[in-house]
Amino acid sequence: MNRTVMLALTVLPLVGCSLFHRPYRPPRAPGAERGDYAFPQLGVAGIPSTRVTGDVATAIAMAMDDFFLSMPPLPTDADEVTRCLRQRDVWAVQVVPHSEHTLIVEIAPRHEACDPNNVTLDGEALYAIDTQTWRILSVRK
Repeated sequence: MNRTVMLALTVLPLVGCSLFHRPYRPPRAPGAERGDYAFPQLGVAGIPSTRVTGDVATAIAMAMDDFFLSMPPLPTDADEVTRCLRQRDVWAVQVVPHSEHTLIVEIAPRHEACDPNNVTLDGEALYAIDTQTWRILSVRK
């Protein structure tokens, strides 16, 4: 009986900690910086814009999250190009419908963003995303 109580007292705090984990929320500018932002009118002719459907946006988010979470920790002595490649904005994404409920998401580095010498960079990945069950079906790196 004593062993059961001790085990419960050891495990309960660990379970409790997982209940207090907050989901990721993007950083926001502080109130003074935010102010009254003047949003442009969307859909005006002559102003370039990109419209992405929800399924495409979700597939991109899933692939990008998995791609970056699967990277090994950045070494302390990493070179400038390696550090640059850890930023999401230096990657290009292309999405192609593959079948009725599958999208292929390609993530590839934009060479000009990180490597001024334009050396071929590794790191391209292909993701097959099921848009019904919202699962990653396959990954090719």
